[in-house]
Amino acid sequence: MQDGIPGYVIVLHSCTAISVPVNLLAIFCITTQSSNTMKQYKWYLLNVQIWIFLTDIILFALIAPRFYFPLIAGTMHGIFFHIGVPYDVQTIIGFGTGVGMLSACIQTIQYRHSKIVPPNSILARSSRIKAFLNFVRYFLFCQVSLPAVITEPRNQIEAKMRVAEKYQFYPDFFFDPKVYLLQETPFFVFVPGSVVIFYVFIELSFYILQSFHQLNKTNSHMSERTKMLQKKYFICICVQVLIPFLFCIFPIGFLCFAIVSGYHVQVWNDMAVIMFGLHGTVATLVMLPLYQPYRNFCKSLLCCAFRPFSRVQSLTVM
Repeated sequence: MQDGIPGYVIVLHSCTAISVPVNLLAIFCITTQSSNTMKQYKWYLLNVQIWIFLTDIILFALIAPRFYFPLIAGTMHGIFFHIGVPYDVQTIIGFGTGVGMLSACIQTIQYRHSKIVPPNSILARSSRIKAFLNFVRYFLFCQVSLPAVITEPRNQIEAKMRVAEKYQFYPDFFFDPKVYLLQETPFFVFVPGSVVIFYVFIELSFYILQSFHQLNKTNSHMSERTKMLQKKYFICICVQVLIPFLFCIFPIGFLCFAIVSGYHVQVWNDMAVIMFGLHGTVATLVMLPLYQPYRNFCKSLLCCAFRPFSRVQSLTVM
């Protein structure tokens, strides 16, 4: 059993000191500095930012998990643990905020897609097809942690003994009551997670590809000025969402590899959690320079020309 990153819990808590001010700055910019052309779009951006903020706070401070993959087990070191919140409840909250943030990102891209397609499209903003797709997504996301939590071993000691016989390694403190064994096998964690990831990939790919197809059509229902504005907004949200997703490829890929292969390196387990947690901060730092009102406001802070609640009047986004 490797020791992992020294001071891992302190590192997690320290990330809160980075995440909180960055996210509060972004929320302030969206609510007070958004230009008139953004209209309802700013509320979708705000929804994404709030979910990012919640996810960061829960991961870094309230739960602060440490995983021991390929064992489906871990310890929790956050505020919830110290006030006695049950491990299964913390698991549901952790997964719930993660998929909530993911859903908010998809909703924002879906909104931009609905503004790009023709008004009579079956995927227009008020269509029943869109409502059905939202229902399917919410259903998949809500159940992602339930199979694992519902079927978790009730007798942790007996389950840990069976796991110890199955794997060649396990932590020296594996039988400590503080170590929570969610599942003896990865089936109820790996399968629901894989279904959600596959569905998200298909839905995002569809929205992105069809939107760019509509924006590049010679004959369009939009004027050239509107098309350029929509293209700028859509590129901004794609960059804002996809760059952090790329930032998550390593942690998600490693965790899947560890579960499937039975490979264990605790340092990589710890790094995966930290990198995944920081992807929200990366998303925020990418978002602020993308939109001209937010970029100008941040420049005013750096130049000590801060004027609270003075909205930028620019109509452009890039």
